[in-house]
Amino acid sequence: MLILGLRLFSIQVLKYSHFLTRSDEIRIKRKVIEAPRGFIFDRNGSVLAENLMTYSITVDPTEWDSLDVSIPRLASLFPEPPKMLNVSGENMVQKIKEQIRGSFNPEKIIRDVNFRLLSIVEEHNHELPGVGGVFDQGRRYPYGPLAAHVIGYMGEVTRKELGTLKDKGYKSGYSIGRHGIEKYYEDALKGENGAKFVEMNYQSRILGITNYGNPIRPEPGENITLTLDVRMQMTAREAFGDTVRGALVALDPRNGEVLVMASLPSFDPNEFAHTMSSERYASLVNDLDSPLFNRAIQATYPPGSPIKTLTALAGLENGFNEDTRFQPCMGPYYYG
Repeated sequence: MLILGLRLFSIQVLKYSHFLTRSDEIRIKRKVIEAPRGFIFDRNGSVLAENLMTYSITVDPTEWDSLDVSIPRLASLFPEPPKMLNVSGENMVQKIKEQIRGSFNPEKIIRDVNFRLLSIVEEHNHELPGVGGVFDQGRRYPYGPLAAHVIGYMGEVTRKELGTLKDKGYKSGYSIGRHGIEKYYEDALKGENGAKFVEMNYQSRILGITNYGNPIRPEPGENITLTLDVRMQMTAREAFGDTVRGALVALDPRNGEVLVMASLPSFDPNEFAHTMSSERYASLVNDLDSPLFNRAIQATYPPGSPIKTLTALAGLENGFNEDTRFQPCMGPYYYG
């Protein structure tokens, strides 16, 4: 009894702070509040890229052992998750555990799910320990394929990229700009994530917001305004029709601003904002019309007669005039 009494005194008095801290670490969870991504506008204020609310399914790594039961149970309630993860039902648990390995906070395993799946998860949460649903933000491009090569698209952060991106606030399941303006201005568009503290019970169920720590407000990303004119972009698109491949660029000669940058055929960036199957992505990559190829800045074309204006300006700038003649002109110029 004396030994037990001394041990009790050691735990409750001498090591009080240590065990209180450990208790709080288990009881209190820090949940990230993702910052709203900045919008992309054209020169007249038309929205080219905006945010919309989506739903995601999360898995809590602290419930590691329970996942062997809860994940198959989820698949029995709703047969779509294996297809969304691009894995067979038998390998679903292993795939999810690999996805959350090394993490201590709930991770998004399936993004952009429909409301029905979210409802099933919430309704049967007592049967699905470690599995939860959260509101999320997705990307929407109102004009679809119009100026898609310029605006770009989003893509999920890969496990390989997490090693270098964790310090910037990215986590598994987060999206990042993959192409165009979305990629080039990623740091400005993404904003700064916030955080809130929630209290959990012994079953890792959220009881509510706690006053343990002050919540951190997320800082929205910056909005980006382009020099493109969406109405002129539409006119350029219509001029191509449905069969012509090529590019059209229109600049403002007063200041060099790009008013139109069209590359046809194009693609719909909204497809990338949702979960895209590997078959669909392969079909875009292997398409003979190369819709992902930006012909306006990546292709090479003979300049044709417009080059004559440049040579004429160069001649005038160097003191020649309209009476200057060069004879004979044999076409080639030999160097070395």
